[in-house]
Amino acid sequence: RLPTPARRAAAAAGAAEAREPHRGRVAESVGHRARGGSAEGGPMADVDTTDLVSGANERGIPFVVFLEEDLDAFVQRMGRPVESILGGFRELHTKYQFMDANIRSRRKADKAKLPDQERNLELVRHLMTRQLEGGEEPVPTMYKVADNVFARAELDVDGRVGLWLGANVMVEYTYEEAQDILVESIETTKQRIATATQDLVHIKAQTVTCEVNTNRLINFAVRQKDRAVAEQKAGGAPSS
Repeated sequence: RLPTPARRAAAAAGAAEAREPHRGRVAESVGHRARGGSAEGGPMADVDTTDLVSGANERGIPFVVFLEEDLDAFVQRMGRPVESILGGFRELHTKYQFMDANIRSRRKADKAKLPDQERNLELVRHLMTRQLEGGEEPVPTMYKVADNVFARAELDVDGRVGLWLGANVMVEYTYEEAQDILVESIETTKQRIATATQDLVHIKAQTVTCEVNTNRLINFAVRQKDRAVAEQKAGGAPSS
């Protein structure tokens, strides 16, 4: 059994890790250059994808620039061929899809963990009630050994309970300490689920913006090509 300061430190470290999950942010990877390609498959000039985003949400996930301005002016301002700019938006689209899958996976894990945390809190509070009532008989319960496998056990009502903190570490706490830690863990898990849901809505909006921008640029490239063909024909027409 760890001394009280060490137990509190272990719990604080576990809670801090839970509050700050490692997030593979799109913002950390948009700063390099995307390479487009010509219709014949040849290389085109690079485009910096940071020029295609502006600002970010609270978790650092960028907003994609929506092409509201005249596309001729935008392409000229970028100073890159249309195919290269298209490559940048397609790269961003892929990154947002990866982020979406990553966040959905973590949210699913949090949702699966939440019922266990709530059951643990319910059991600790039940033990606290039994102790206050002066009950000395062990409390029968079922321990989960594996998926769909449980074992019978009896819990002594002695004011102490062990909690798994992760990484194969179990620490013994008083009922009151365990209750506080579980309440905090449940609130943290719920907050992570809510934050993940907000991020998924944000990412969906950026994905749609990438798709709209890509379609507009494709149409713009087609019009450019048609205009060039028309000008070439007009320039090559015999004079009367």
